Amino acid sequence: MSIDVDHIDALLEAILRCPDPATTIASLRAVGQDDESLAAVIAPIADRIQQMVASDLGAATLLARRFVDIADRLAQPGLAARARIAQAVTLTYGNHFVEAIEVLADATSFATSADDPVLAARSQLARMHAFARLGRLDDAATTGEAALAEFLRCGQPALAARAEANLGVIERMRQRPTRAIERFASAIRAWPAEPIGRAQLQSNLAEALLDADRFSEAEGSFRTALAELEAVGATQAATIVEGNLADLLARQGRLNEALLHFERVRRRYTELEARGDAARLQAEQADAFAQTGLFAEAITEYRSALGQLQLHGMVAEAARARLGLAKSLLRAGRIAEATLALQELPASDDMPPLLRGRAALVRGRHAIALRDFARAEAQFRDAIRLLEERPAEQAIARHGLADALLSLRKRVEAEVEIDQALRSARRWLMRPLEADLLHLRAKALLAGGHEDAAIEALRSATMGIESLRGSLQAERLRSAFTARHASASAELAIALVRRGDEASLREALEVSERVRGRALLDLVARAVDLRDVAAAQSEDPSAAALLREAADAQHQLNALFSRLDREPGDRVGVEWRASVLTLEERLRVIESRLGATHRLGELLVSAPDATTMLATVRPGTALVSYLIADGRLTAIVVLNGRWVGEELGEIDEISERIERWRFAIHRCLGVGGSVGGRAATLDADAHRALREVCRLVFAPLWPHLSHASSLQIVPAGPLHAVPFHALPVSAEPHSEGIDGEPLLARMAVATVPSVGVLVALRARPTTRPTQKVIIGVADDAAPAITFEAETLAFSHPGSTLLLDRDATLAKVREAAGGAGVLHLACHGRFVAESPMRSGLRLADGWLTATDLYSMRLPRSLVILSACDTGRVAVDGGEELHGLLRGFFVAGASGVVLSGWPVHDAATIELMTDLHVRCDVGARSGVDPTISDDRSGVRESSVFSVADALRAATLGLRARRVRIAEWAAFSFVGDVGGGS
Repeated sequence: MSIDVDHIDALLEAILRCPDPATTIASLRAVGQDDESLAAVIAPIADRIQQMVASDLGAATLLARRFVDIADRLAQPGLAARARIAQAVTLTYGNHFVEAIEVLADATSFATSADDPVLAARSQLARMHAFARLGRLDDAATTGEAALAEFLRCGQPALAARAEANLGVIERMRQRPTRAIERFASAIRAWPAEPIGRAQLQSNLAEALLDADRFSEAEGSFRTALAELEAVGATQAATIVEGNLADLLARQGRLNEALLHFERVRRRYTELEARGDAARLQAEQADAFAQTGLFAEAITEYRSALGQLQLHGMVAEAARARLGLAKSLLRAGRIAEATLALQELPASDDMPPLLRGRAALVRGRHAIALRDFARAEAQFRDAIRLLEERPAEQAIARHGLADALLSLRKRVEAEVEIDQALRSARRWLMRPLEADLLHLRAKALLAGGHEDAAIEALRSATMGIESLRGSLQAERLRSAFTARHASASAELAIALVRRGDEASLREALEVSERVRGRALLDLVARAVDLRDVAAAQSEDPSAAALLREAADAQHQLNALFSRLDREPGDRVGVEWRASVLTLEERLRVIESRLGATHRLGELLVSAPDATTMLATVRPGTALVSYLIADGRLTAIVVLNGRWVGEELGEIDEISERIERWRFAIHRCLGVGGSVGGRAATLDADAHRALREVCRLVFAPLWPHLSHASSLQIVPAGPLHAVPFHALPVSAEPHSEGIDGEPLLARMAVATVPSVGVLVALRARPTTRPTQKVIIGVADDAAPAITFEAETLAFSHPGSTLLLDRDATLAKVREAAGGAGVLHLACHGRFVAESPMRSGLRLADGWLTATDLYSMRLPRSLVILSACDTGRVAVDGGEELHGLLRGFFVAGASGVVLSGWPVHDAATIELMTDLHVRCDVGARSGVDPTISDDRSGVRESSVFSVADALRAATLGLRARRVRIAEWAAFSFVGDVGGGS
């Protein structure tokens, strides 16, 4: 075999094909090479193996192992040293750090035997990486400085540049970004013309720029490095860079972009079998979820990452991930699981002081969750001591300590801790913590009987939360953030309701709307990302430029604040604070300038003020808005300019009564269409259960509502499951009796997720298509669906009918885009563990709530003739998840839906009558309801869907007396709006 130093690749292929080193050496000697000259010829193979690590770690690892065997058989110490350096590099990239250090110790010995100081320094250089990955930063720095000095002494500028680059990495890990940038700049000046290494160095520089809060420069450097590495096929290095880019995007709140890159990187790491790095990245992804309040996602990712981190000996990373898991479990209310996570932490003596301090902080929160306030106090005091050099984190610990002290009735001590923590929070511009501290101060003030001062503190907290919410652009982030900080606003609203005067009640309604379904409001009102608005502003380049500038400022603010969650303390100093203040002022100026473009409303939808909300409620219509705070239910009632606030009781008791009602109504469903005997008994049980619900949530309000002509209700929490239209009320004015006719006999009733959504629905165009689209998908369990759909289509000539096999997802999506009325008769399901997977079964699959996000309904009236379509899950911040959310996001003006499994024959009767009344009302603009003294139905001059459903339901009730049959359907939307 002829060997040419210019054809190393051919030799590498030969080594890969032949696992026996003796055979390989024999083939090389066959051309007359002695051992010494042979060693010199094949020595460059070591460098090529190190280059391969970035693109093909598996092949590089195999080659390095075989090359060590070849070098040892040739008994040339210099070649043995080079081979081991190459092997150590592959081991380090594969997360086998201890083994790499051991191999490099042997490499240094061989280099010394060969009297080659440059080779010995190269061994030291390789050892830096392994030391650093094990957290032995002092050892890494000492080793690197020695290698740098030796390279400079020996006149090796290219190798000296590599040492500078590695020392820059160590400076970053030591949290010295300015020194790191200097090191990287020095390395770049002397770097050889080698594209992969230069791209990697640019990536390192980007990380240092990120540490220095120079986010735009950092993102540009990451993207440039990523493109260059992908262009030359350096998969491993490109993966590292893309992981860093994902982390940066997550810090900026650009979660959708970040998740795309996170997933790509994790997939690559798995393919490269670098499972330790994949797990480390997964934990970083979990951190991003946790920062924004997406705790369920964070918990899943932490747990998945932990096993691999432990397996690969990444002790510090595993401990941080376990702390993140415990903290997320606590925030999600999963206390028992958090207990187990904390028990699996390393012993305190095995953790560095910083990690011990953070562990004490989480243990303090855990003790509070267990109501062990004395232990919480001790843990938080321990955290404050251990976090002495981290003032921002100390402020978080002081917040926890004050919380524990208040629970221990040590109010004065608590106020001292709150004041000290507030000073730190304001100094470091920790806006979320400042809002939390103001909330805690309000509790302390209330405990001291200072109600007015407490309300002022709560006002400041809620104003801060609303301001911060505006800096988050993704819907999921805004929703999670609002939910996480909703309690301060809810408690302020409750305090204002207790005052009881009109001004306080108006403010209470405004405050409650700030945290009620804000993400849904953004979607219904079509609030969009600033960059999307900018893209649509091509006709106005000036406004587009301002919008892009605002987006960049928001991203940078997100990233700056994320540093306080990740690495608070001495790293965020005067420069960081100045950057935050500058960006906040810049955003205010941009928003003022954008006001003139008439596009400012698209940045983010503001909660409506009381005047706007009242303008949405028609004369004679009563508005009832429920809210929950501090475990109690409260209601605000507005009718014809009169304001009333009522505290209704403990939400736990109310929830239990609502569950009893749901159990009773589902028992009724088990007897089919029977009317006597057991059916009558179960129907009476359901009525009794509903009267109990009415007694708690509605009867105290009835004296203020009995003269209303219609009722617009904004439920809260478990009240979304209450059939308000069926509640029994007295016919006597100003009576609190609950044994009379159902509420819909007195007035039309509709619910709505929030008054803000009602305002947004009213703002939509009033015109809509006249086309009626009827969908029917039957099966053996519900054969009457075919009859229902065909009957409706026959009764309404010109309507579009998609029946059974024709009702595919694609066809329904296409037909719905032109529907003024969209009627869906099919099976429905509610998925409690994942409400946005709830859906309607069509011919070829399920139309889910998530699918509806991408549909566009032209202000359609949607009629869901299916089971359980009205069920929703309610997250913090009163965010509703389920089919209702999907249809409103898609553009529906209102939705008729069911609260439980429906009766086939009763549903057909109701739907036939409802469509006739809607058609007559839509053509004439007049409500087709006929006055009936017995039922209490009154003639109305303006047509509304709610009135049409009311009349159809009362007609059904006259024929079918069982509540399970006549009361299943309700209307969500504008009680006074036409279809």
